[in-house]
Amino acid sequence: MSTLYLSVGAQCVEILSPDASLAPVAHVFPDSQKTKPQTEPIGTVHIRQVEDDEWILSSVGIPDTVPQVQGQVFGAIADRCWAICQTQYQPSDVLLKANAVGWGETAILIVGPENCGKSFLTGWMIEKGFSLISDQTVFLSNQDGLFVAGLAGPVTVADTAAGQLARLPAFEGRTAIKVGDRRLFAPDPSWVPLDGGVAPALIIFVNFGGSKADKVAAISTDDTHKSLLAMVENPTEGQSLALLALAENTPAMRLSYHAYTELDDLLDQLSFYAAETRPDPDVFRRFVSQIGTKPAMPKAFDIPAETDRNLSAKLTIGMATYDDYDGVYFSIQSIRLHHPEILDQVEFIVIDNHPDGACSEALKHLEDSIPNYRYIPEKQINGTAVRDFVFEKAAGAFVLCMDCHVLFEPGALSKLIMYIDNNPLTDDLLQGPLIRDDINYDTVYTHFEPVWSNGMYGRFACTDPTPHENDPPFDIPMQGLGVFVCRRESWLGFNRSFRGFGGEEGYIHQKYRNLGRRTLCLPSLRWLHRFGRPLGIPYAISWEDRIRNYWLGWNEVGLPLEPMKEHFSGKIGAEKVEKLIADAFSEDSQGT
Repeated sequence: MSTLYLSVGAQCVEILSPDASLAPVAHVFPDSQKTKPQTEPIGTVHIRQVEDDEWILSSVGIPDTVPQVQGQVFGAIADRCWAICQTQYQPSDVLLKANAVGWGETAILIVGPENCGKSFLTGWMIEKGFSLISDQTVFLSNQDGLFVAGLAGPVTVADTAAGQLARLPAFEGRTAIKVGDRRLFAPDPSWVPLDGGVAPALIIFVNFGGSKADKVAAISTDDTHKSLLAMVENPTEGQSLALLALAENTPAMRLSYHAYTELDDLLDQLSFYAAETRPDPDVFRRFVSQIGTKPAMPKAFDIPAETDRNLSAKLTIGMATYDDYDGVYFSIQSIRLHHPEILDQVEFIVIDNHPDGACSEALKHLEDSIPNYRYIPEKQINGTAVRDFVFEKAAGAFVLCMDCHVLFEPGALSKLIMYIDNNPLTDDLLQGPLIRDDINYDTVYTHFEPVWSNGMYGRFACTDPTPHENDPPFDIPMQGLGVFVCRRESWLGFNRSFRGFGGEEGYIHQKYRNLGRRTLCLPSLRWLHRFGRPLGIPYAISWEDRIRNYWLGWNEVGLPLEPMKEHFSGKIGAEKVEKLIADAFSEDSQGT
């Protein structure tokens, strides 16, 4: 007797076959388990062989299938699992004809009728690094907050589209089973998320081969609700209300496309934006409504003059900004309000990286209200490397370089000044713990773990136990660069060949360690960082710049390149990564 257990969200279904191996089923449903899971199966599917290549499926209370050939068995298993799950549903639970991919703790729903390109798009999303939650059918529940669950099985596309899907690096070498006019691609186990259910972050109503006039289009809550209802057979009142809640709380858009090439740097960026920031649906609709329209040329403003002010300070507090007046204003004014004891020992400098933008004049005028403030326009260099200008322009013996949307715990800056008074010749790189948005001091992020995660090196972590603010400094491998401090004369600087954003964490820390210096956490230097950008980020972020910077930086400081290449190959494909690295090598060898 062969036995498997298929996970369907938090539930599981037992699969039994008395006369055939279930290895092909385990291959096509990689989330299957051979050992009995902790939860009792909610039902059983019996697979019985009746001919050399024909099987019948049976379950209690559900009619037997007609004889199925092997390829058909996989689809029949999925249908039967969902039928069994329906016997456990609450009145507002919904079985939706849709696909779902995951990113972290969120899901992207891909919705549409048969042959609309859902699975074709799902394959492209997997290539971009999303996980596979389910193909063809998803389960929606609103019992304890909206969540999405699925049965991670084969990605099924029309036979005519299979060739394009197979050319994606993620699908190279995957088993493809022909069933009629369809191809079933067996998932890689690495595609399947560990979580049973995740929250919906975006709904995409897809139409492959639709109008070229509008690749993406905003969609109202009412239209979202009606379109979701159309995907459910005979919806009940409870299901209609559940889908209304989904429509009211989840951004949605329509997508028309003809080829994968139309999606790059459009759909992936919209999906990452929705999954990472969880924007309000109205905000997302306004954002999407601007795509594809011909925008007015942005007005170029006169570049303000650099502040002509000579200051002498113990500590320079500096930041670079790009169209974030609010961040600069509240960060500096918070320091002036909540840290008055240090104001006679510090200067503020702001490097405006978009000095001909709409925020420049307001940033310049802050000098009229803040006597120890200097405005510095810098248009020639942008991105990560512009922070070097904070150190070049600083008057203070020490420099605190911060993002322009950071707040400090009261007392943190006076304790920092006390530390540098006691260590005036230190060459160490100093940082502090990040406070979470819930202001829970029992869990603060003291450092980055040196691991690759979601397209960057480093993941926030905390020492155990959580340090007290009066504990002594301690060594850390790295930390996010929202806040960092060092003696101005000892700053080692970023690679001037860096372009755009990304690649600095880990790189700069290793640069310090290579010279025998330390990277320290000061437990008292606690800071809060604004991560949410519901109106979008005003500057461009690209995989190309990030990979290029990592390659240049890792080469410079001697960090291993293969893990970096492997990580990004899983995001955009090995061939594209190799080309980007080759281009970066060519530029670097020419001294550009």
